[in-house]
Amino acid sequence: MLKRGPWGCNHPPNPPCLHLWYWRNGITKLRSVKHYYVLKQRREDTRARKNLLTDILNHMYLYLFQDEMFFQNWLAKQAAKEGSNKGLNMAIPPLNKRTAPRLQIDGLPGYDKLNEAEKELCSEARLVPDAYLEFSKLLISECAKNGFLRLAQARTLIKIDVNKTRKLYDFLVSNGQINKEPP
Repeated sequence: MLKRGPWGCNHPPNPPCLHLWYWRNGITKLRSVKHYYVLKQRREDTRARKNLLTDILNHMYLYLFQDEMFFQNWLAKQAAKEGSNKGLNMAIPPLNKRTAPRLQIDGLPGYDKLNEAEKELCSEARLVPDAYLEFSKLLISECAKNGFLRLAQARTLIKIDVNKTRKLYDFLVSNGQINKEPP
């Protein structure tokens, strides 16, 4: 006597029975069967990767304080196994963040109106002195109107790079020309 199979039939899975299983699971076209198995494999791989972190934490807890060398060896084996499965046997080089060179502001319009600290800021933030004077005047006048000025307000007033706005805002706050918080 044959057992009742997972497909609801009274016989072992074979091609005539498989189509019923596909149909009951929503696979109506033959070309969708391959897609189903690809997605199934992807789900299983994702599930295995989620469990990897739990395994690492368990091994850390159990062995790190008892035998540090064992844990380092285990971690190296896991990294090698993951790399060989993905075909990533080479090390990934670190990203080097390149900084922009300082702006030479000597002789630019408005240079003679700046003090040494302002010249340093303009050169470092790559702001033209005239633009710096205009932006700082705008921020100071807005602060005088409201009594304070937040960074978000400064960013809406000045339509330049947010990092430059941040440097300008911090500079004006540190010099006491604008207030950060309401009095």
